Amino acid sequence: MSNLRKAKQKRKRLKSGVIILFFLCIASLGLFLVDWDTLYKQVTIKGYTQLSDIGYSEPEILEITETLDDSQLDQVLSQNYHEDIVERLTIEHYATLSDLGYDRAQVDKILIQPETILEIVLSQPKIESILVWLDQANLIPDRLSRYLSYATDHPDTQTEFVIRLVNANRDIALYSDIQATDTRKGILLLVNKYFALPSDYIPTDLTPASSCGGFLMVKEAALALNRLCTSLKDEGIDFAISNTYRSYATQAKIYNRYLGEDSQVNVDRYSARPGHSEHQAGLAVDFKTTSADITAFTGTSADLYLKENAHLFGFIQRYQSGQEILTGYKTESWHYRYVGVEVATELKASGLTFDEYVALNP
Repeated sequence: MSNLRKAKQKRKRLKSGVIILFFLCIASLGLFLVDWDTLYKQVTIKGYTQLSDIGYSEPEILEITETLDDSQLDQVLSQNYHEDIVERLTIEHYATLSDLGYDRAQVDKILIQPETILEIVLSQPKIESILVWLDQANLIPDRLSRYLSYATDHPDTQTEFVIRLVNANRDIALYSDIQATDTRKGILLLVNKYFALPSDYIPTDLTPASSCGGFLMVKEAALALNRLCTSLKDEGIDFAISNTYRSYATQAKIYNRYLGEDSQVNVDRYSARPGHSEHQAGLAVDFKTTSADITAFTGTSADLYLKENAHLFGFIQRYQSGQEILTGYKTESWHYRYVGVEVATELKASGLTFDEYVALNP
């Protein structure tokens, strides 16, 4: 073989070697470019590729596949991307609330509420101010619909006062939807324009308040009134008792006499209809001074003393200035109701009416 031919063959073998080496290098480089971790997850984690194609990130995929069972995973694979998909499938009512338009903070707040609130929220379109309502200290869960309805009808009323009005039942017309007073509550029974005593109701333990002219009240209230009267006398304050217990029949006579002089609308602002008077419960006392009728009591020394100290003896001024919209009665500086020292002190501190207190403490 000639030297020329040998040289050509050598060059040919060298060229082939270079080509093979080039492809080996490319193949070797490709091995380094493969994401072996991703490839492993695609092979070992069910639905990894599909979840990625839907738009879930790797951390989301890991949470989904570690948290959800197979049937739940199938649901995920059958729908569009949801950043909160795990919560939607694992937390009851989460998806419904989210679909109503509530954000995560709102959903979390709603889900920790009593069942009555949750049912109301789920039954209607998104309540835009839901967090404002749920943050109200005196909100009664099963009255949420009533609050919302009243707020809709009275958009200029502040949320806090809507709560107070509805708690006092003032979203209901006076003397409508009347219920029987629960007399088992003793000194905390509620008598107002929504709760009535039967015509034959007479307290079983009426006792004369011997230090106050012998006026009758239920025993616990009579003893407290004795202490209050003694305190007033010790202070040298001019006062007298106008009346305490009144029967149903007596209240009917008083109310009807007023009706003969004034319109029912006006009379209902300052006199209780029969069955609706706290006097019949033996828990109310009307004060006056010895030199003036009952309506002149306002501003007297006795009035000022009682406003500051009556709670120490268990009494509250039942119909206070500025509360007519809550109680349904004009201001009566002379009308005091016995509720016990603990409740009287709480009401003085809070500024709530007794009507609201009873609603909050059924």
